[in-house]
Amino acid sequence: MNPKFVFTFVYLAIVAVTLSNSSPKGWFHLHHSTHTNKSHDLIVGSRTSDDSMALEQNIIKSGNWLKKNVIKQSFNISESQIITQIKALDQDVHGHGAHVSLIEGGPGYNNVSLKFKSQRDHGINFKIVIFAKKE
Repeated sequence: MNPKFVFTFVYLAIVAVTLSNSSPKGWFHLHHSTHTNKSHDLIVGSRTSDDSMALEQNIIKSGNWLKKNVIKQSFNISESQIITQIKALDQDVHGHGAHVSLIEGGPGYNNVSLKFKSQRDHGINFKIVIFAKKE
């Protein structure tokens, strides 16, 4: 028998046995863990049994080369309502999304101002959801 053929056959047999004995979960788990959600969500306040969604809006601005984008945005709801919770949900789940901070108002008020600051070369893509209850 040809020694190259024997060597190739033995090598393939060892690889097959190794793969069949290894945990398929181990590969999937390692592969899957590299795709975890790395968004920069901001959730302030808490829901109550008598609140409802008062506002839903998207804030989107495309990225600029070598620059950071900054947006200051105010949201107002009816004067007869009080904000219970604000969700600023980063739609970029890969860690390149913008950061958001609350700069004025919020839960207990009927308005809120948020500041969005992108990472260099990246844009801003947030979904804003505001819950409120009647005063």
